[in-house]
Amino acid sequence: MHRKLIIKLGRQRKRHPPKESIGAHLLIRINHSTCLAEKANIAVAADLRMRNQTGHQSVFCCEEVFLHEDRARRSSCLDRVEGAFRNCDDRDDAAYSPDRQVQMLKPIEHLKFYEQWHRYRFKDSWLARSVTQILSFDLTDEAKHWINVTKDGPDGWKLRGETVHCILENKLRGKSQQIEDRWREWSDPLLDCDVFRGAEVMATEYRLCEPTKSMGGSFDFLLYKPGGEIIIGDLKTSSKSGFKRRKPATAQLGAYTAMMQNRHPSVVIDSCVTVVSGPGECRVISEDPAKCIEIWLDKQDEYECQKKRRW
Repeated sequence: MHRKLIIKLGRQRKRHPPKESIGAHLLIRINHSTCLAEKANIAVAADLRMRNQTGHQSVFCCEEVFLHEDRARRSSCLDRVEGAFRNCDDRDDAAYSPDRQVQMLKPIEHLKFYEQWHRYRFKDSWLARSVTQILSFDLTDEAKHWINVTKDGPDGWKLRGETVHCILENKLRGKSQQIEDRWREWSDPLLDCDVFRGAEVMATEYRLCEPTKSMGGSFDFLLYKPGGEIIIGDLKTSSKSGFKRRKPATAQLGAYTAMMQNRHPSVVIDSCVTVVSGPGECRVISEDPAKCIEIWLDKQDEYECQKKRRW
């Protein structure tokens, strides 16, 4: 079963990436997923025939159900992404006027984040997992060891991350602050970064949730640039030695973009950026939202498969 993406090409605005490339990229992804599903269905059918002949229990007895569930979920999510990009040329020109008045996003009602436990609660239920938990499920024991070893203490990544995140949030919210000298190596290049210049803030430290997946997450900032571009971003801090090796938060930003499309469909993300803050330098890594969502879906599939194997 193949699906076609319908992308309206109409008038092209300079700020939008070529729709042909986005459409082709997503179409390849959908067809690839469908092909994998069809191959798995063939394997299931062959195994069922063998089971009927030999009387042995099929190793695929539960996998067929999981396969259809995963394919339906992926199709639904890609439908939302497809709609987001299709709507890029349908929106009113007034929405992109440099004179447009931008409003802060309202918090999601009944969603709370408990920082001391890093847990989310929506209405009367605790959410079982966070985006961070899903993305870190396959970390090796060695990686977990070094994360714990370098976490605490005055030079640990936990204190550095919390402090620099707080500095950026205060700056974006227009709050006055006193920055300690020891953190100026990180804060000065960060606050002077091009991505924040002239931008209007739509959200900072914004909490999101996906109740059907019992999942919560928070992105660092949502910006409206003077040319009309909407940017979702995540801040990563780094030591001097790890600055150049710091990878973008691709899957993480994909999760937030997909959740935003579900919660705020009128806000179409144009770019996903990872801002890497190191001592004396700052780097911005921009990525295509469609690519980020694709990688997030892959990671989520891996997580779901591992969870089902444990059953």
